[in-house]
Amino acid sequence: MIQIIKKQMMILTAAIVVILFFALTGVPARVRMNRPACTLSVGESLQLKASILEKSLKTKRIVFKSSKPAVASVTQKGKVTAKKIGTARITASVTGTDFRAFCKVSVNKGQGQEAGKPVTVSFPGDFSERNKDNASVLDVGTFSMSFVLPDGWDVDPDADLRTYDCPGLFSKAGIRNEKGILAGIVGYNVYDRAENDPRIIYNQIALGNHYQFDVRDSYKVVKTALEGTTAQCTVYRSAQMTGSTEAANHGIVSCNKELGVYTAMELFSGELSDEQLLDIAESVCIRKND
Repeated sequence: MIQIIKKQMMILTAAIVVILFFALTGVPARVRMNRPACTLSVGESLQLKASILEKSLKTKRIVFKSSKPAVASVTQKGKVTAKKIGTARITASVTGTDFRAFCKVSVNKGQGQEAGKPVTVSFPGDFSERNKDNASVLDVGTFSMSFVLPDGWDVDPDADLRTYDCPGLFSKAGIRNEKGILAGIVGYNVYDRAENDPRIIYNQIALGNHYQFDVRDSYKVVKTALEGTTAQCTVYRSAQMTGSTEAANHGIVSCNKELGVYTAMELFSGELSDEQLLDIAESVCIRKND
């Protein structure tokens, strides 16, 4: 009996180790949705498609589910129908696995009043800062980062960010809320694609102990795909940087292995709810420009 219990404990320990490995390293989920986000008017429909990229999977069955069926319903063939104003997350899961992909659906009333606004930022955005030290970063080739912001929010590439230093990021752009007030910053950098742990990639976004994207204690993977990982974390600014007390803001980091780039977004605390932050993170998509 004791031997049986020991054997069961060994199996359980091995299973926990495997689960922790996948959770901490951000191993790709091997499933992709054709749309990371979309906006529909009440009554409109959209066909979503999910592709399984892992050929070794024995099961190929995908199950679609809506987080809010009353806002946007979805059939098991991926047809989404907008029911009422609001937002919902459509999840495509591979049965028997943890592999999944998401699409954020924003539903408006059909009069141009969107519940969320898809925006796109092009990188690199400013070659005037190019020098011999950062040439490898700015010569990476143009790519785009798209994500969905709350209604009334927008990206401002020309925002004055001189008082908001973000070490480790290039081509920084401002994010303004519905009142036009600066509510966040987004930028990019490059990394060695041989690196398998996304957390190590983001360690360079720091200024000693004064500024850092905390990827030790607050790092939480939101979605994984063949091309990379997106996660949420906390961003710390010291009292010396803020001029008053230490600030703990929200961070969203996303790496793309195909391009060898990562993007980082700092969103100031108090501006967004946890659900809105998750919506933004889930909608992040990085693509190479044609």
